[in-house]
Amino acid sequence: MPVETTPAFPTLPSRRGFLFMFFCLFATLSILFHKSFQSDQILFSNDGPLGAVRAQSDHALGNLGSYWQDLNWLGEEVPGVACDLSGFLVASLCTVSPGFGPVLFAKIFAPFGLFLLGLSAWFLFRQLRFRPWVCVLGGLAAALNTMAFSTACWGLAVWPLSWAMNLFAIAALASPSIRHRI
Repeated sequence: MPVETTPAFPTLPSRRGFLFMFFCLFATLSILFHKSFQSDQILFSNDGPLGAVRAQSDHALGNLGSYWQDLNWLGEEVPGVACDLSGFLVASLCTVSPGFGPVLFAKIFAPFGLFLLGLSAWFLFRQLRFRPWVCVLGGLAAALNTMAFSTACWGLAVWPLSWAMNLFAIAALASPSIRHRI
């Protein structure tokens, strides 16, 4: 008996579904973080070390190894910019604009982490072959989850970023192109 290979429901093409999710997340986060667009406002960054980032912004790429942190009495050598997504975002923004780069990082770090979390949840749900509207609602729910949202707004957007990378990894495992042998 032949197996039916067509889906039981029509799906959006992946590019159109991605663009729809992209604009839904972008619009939602733009409304929630609209005060960050003002030049004199930095919202949602209580634990974000703006002073430390601004102090090291002149030589951000040179800090990839380590740098001397002289905020303590004797100072100490601490690891430099971490080789992760947030570290490269800081380094690139500070390299492009040493004066405004740290402020721009403080403005966009929380929405950036939540945006990637929403996209990764959408991607996971799409890989699990849910309906398109379920994927969109699941991505929005993951981005606006109070645990992820409050953590990102406190200035620790690395937590939602790590959750996003975990969701991307699970989505890669759920890929239909990978054959599971029994």
